[in-house]
Amino acid sequence: MQGYLYYENMTEQFAASNSSIFSSWLSNLLGNSITLNSIYKKITDAKLANDTVATYYWYGRLSNILVIFSPLKEDTFEEPTVTTKGKKLLVDMLTQLSAQGARALAAAKNSPKKSKPKTKVL
Repeated sequence: MQGYLYYENMTEQFAASNSSIFSSWLSNLLGNSITLNSIYKKITDAKLANDTVATYYWYGRLSNILVIFSPLKEDTFEEPTVTTKGKKLLVDMLTQLSAQGARALAAAKNSPKKSKPKTKVL
């Protein structure tokens, strides 16, 4: 019964798509590759030491990593929404930039023209 409820919960999280379940599981395995390697070493050490409690503990930890994983976040192709605070900040920045540009243009128009030095032709 618990396995069925777990399966139902997982298909609800993954929107009942087997490809998203597989890709999330694969991503989980790749993300935990170092952990899986260290658990494998601990299992072999526990077996060599004849420690059954530690062996079962590490097998449980390994199965926990293999079975429990979270769904991947999907990319959306929608336009990102800008908050009102962001819009206000954007408007303030643009007005400051246009004011600076207008001042720089006015300063360039009012500056005296520099004459170029004449070069002698031989």
